[in-house]
Amino acid sequence: MNGMADPAAALKEISAEVQEKFDEAGMGKVEEFMDQMDDVMAKARDGPGMILKAAQEQVDGIQKKLEAALADPSSLVPSGGGVAACAAGYYGGEVARKLRAVNDDTSGLVEVMTKMASDVQKPMKDLADGLEKALSQLEGSVKGLAKLPKLIQQEMQGKDSPDDIAKID
Repeated sequence: MNGMADPAAALKEISAEVQEKFDEAGMGKVEEFMDQMDDVMAKARDGPGMILKAAQEQVDGIQKKLEAALADPSSLVPSGGGVAACAAGYYGGEVARKLRAVNDDTSGLVEVMTKMASDVQKPMKDLADGLEKALSQLEGSVKGLAKLPKLIQQEMQGKDSPDDIAKID
């Protein structure tokens, strides 16, 4: 092999360079990125429902408090003194009337929020489906790329002659 480079040594050098470039390119971070994208996809798919559920729970809590106050308007009257006792009927009635209006507004708000969540569900599902398809394709490419340095090393094992190297597929 006078004047000819050793093909096995050249392949080992290429393999080492590929691994170095692989590491320099931050391919170790690719898996982290893919995990983050899975998170985004899950949030896109489940997000509106979760937000609506949390908001519904808050509104339900407010409505229960309002209903309790409406069931016993006298509990809304400040205590103390004869004037308070005389005004109790009027004050309690006025507060109860206003609380009923707030309760009605709250019910309307729930209806609007439910409609909004319903309107957003399909676009968010479509987004999640599109992301899932794109990530699936990306994942296949990334996995292939990530395995390249090891694949080169595996293919080179036990190959020292130009004839052996020519058989690498």
